[in-house]
Amino acid sequence: MKKRSLLVFLALLPLSAQAELYKCVTNGHTTFQDFPCESGNAEPIQPSGISIYTPPDLSPQPRESRSVTPQPNRSRNNSSASSDYQSTTERRNAEVRARTRGVVIPGMSERQAISILGKPANISTRTRNGRTCRYLYWDGSRPFQDGYHRVTICGGEVSSYTGR
Repeated sequence: MKKRSLLVFLALLPLSAQAELYKCVTNGHTTFQDFPCESGNAEPIQPSGISIYTPPDLSPQPRESRSVTPQPNRSRNNSSASSDYQSTTERRNAEVRARTRGVVIPGMSERQAISILGKPANISTRTRNGRTCRYLYWDGSRPFQDGYHRVTICGGEVSSYTGR
């Protein structure tokens, strides 16, 4: 019983605590603070518990007029960097969508193609016009492979994909 009444007392203790509040007027400006004013003319106030504050009406801020001089070199560099970023982002998003669908798109690496389709059933290498390309084939004979797929990899990137 003593324990319960002590807990109730401790729980209600913060509700009865009040801080001292002082009203200070300095240069015609009124402030309220929890310590006496530096000038010594502090007026202690007893708050009633709830205070209502009506904010002043908002006034529009004056806009500063700026003269903008075009800088063609900087804008070209920014647009170039922006388009590079956008194309990189679009490329990455396309790869994520392709991976989700289980297909391979041109520009992917051989490693990405194998991670999407699994280990190929057959791999061949051919050189034409001084360019070496690898051909990866999936015939659906391995577990978890769906259908026939053929990927051509030239220069380390997928150059073509057919699948059903």
